[in-house]
Amino acid sequence: MRPPRYPRRSADGLTAASIAVVFAVGLATLAAWESSLLTGEFVGASSAAAAERGKGSAAARPRPDASRSQRPARPAEQDLSDRVNELALRLRGPDARRSYGGESGGKGAPLTGVIRFSPDRTWALGSTVIPVPEDREAMPQAALYVAQRTAGRWQIALSGTAEFDALLARAPAQLMPPGERRALARFSAGAARPTVPTRLMLPWRIGQSWLMTAAPATGRPARPLGLVAFRGGDGRVLAAGPGRFYRLCATRDGGGMVMVIHPDGRATTYYNLTGIPKIPDGGAVARGTPLGRIGTDRPCGGAPVDRPQVQFGLRSGNDDLPLEGVTLGGWTFREQASPLVGWAERGPLQVLPGGLLRNFGPQPPPPAAPKEEPRPDVTPEPDPSDRPGTGRQDESSPDNQESDASGEQQQ
Repeated sequence: MRPPRYPRRSADGLTAASIAVVFAVGLATLAAWESSLLTGEFVGASSAAAAERGKGSAAARPRPDASRSQRPARPAEQDLSDRVNELALRLRGPDARRSYGGESGGKGAPLTGVIRFSPDRTWALGSTVIPVPEDREAMPQAALYVAQRTAGRWQIALSGTAEFDALLARAPAQLMPPGERRALARFSAGAARPTVPTRLMLPWRIGQSWLMTAAPATGRPARPLGLVAFRGGDGRVLAAGPGRFYRLCATRDGGGMVMVIHPDGRATTYYNLTGIPKIPDGGAVARGTPLGRIGTDRPCGGAPVDRPQVQFGLRSGNDDLPLEGVTLGGWTFREQASPLVGWAERGPLQVLPGGLLRNFGPQPPPPAAPKEEPRPDVTPEPDPSDRPGTGRQDESSPDNQESDASGEQQQ
């Protein structure tokens, strides 16, 4: 009979497995103590006690060199957002206060977002909006920006500035395609670059009539059509013309502000929208592309809206463009300072705010009918020399023209 085999034991009575466990625990303890010496933490203490002792010894401990610190660096994205906010308030804050009216506007923290990064994350394209105060009616002041990170620092420029044009020209192809680059360059140049205007329609389906409302601009100079909004029809808001799509102050449920940059450098803006489709920022849209529905959302700020609408405006570079002389949907918009009034006209027709506008599509309005000269109330007496038999004849009479023609033939 074979005797049973028993596990071998060491001289102190421990099995080989027990020795291995003790060895592993010892290594772990040693590593923890080494970590405590490097980081200043205390092994075996509670987090509260460690914190208290850490506070007491923080002043005595030398600070590690920043280049070799074990603490993670501040995220580049957060640094970019903070610097864009500072730049927007410095450059766009005064204009926002004038547009919103009073000193209270244009001081809130901007709503800044990144549209996209380059693959190496050293270039960025984004947007920033200075929110409208909650008691004001105005179109949010928005701008696009381009940024480049070199030597750990962001160089940032807002649209409408020479710095933006310079950075845009150097941006790599991985950040944006050539077509988008050209559109942004024309938008930033604003009125300084002469172009053929893009024909725009009203932002709803052709043939429908919507109600137009307007409020005077709160800033200076006074503009009777400073804030124009539309509502009615099927409620679907469409792109007024072809261009590049950008969404600002975006919310998860499809709210926000839409800006479409058109080939001539102008941009149409659409606010209070809901149900904005998931079109990629910078993507090309055609005239009539659905942009959402009228709503009451105001993620970029502004006074509450009592009923669904779309707030509509024009922008280029750094400026909101007035509607004076602009043709939309076959109507030409007019503004008058004294008295302060604005309207839309199409030939002899004129529509004031509160009236209905029919969308005739991207066509120029018909020419205005010529004004007739007023007729005198009293018919003047004829000249006696003009009576038959007096020997005087009107040179412009048909008889005189015929005699002249016959005389030429005889010659």
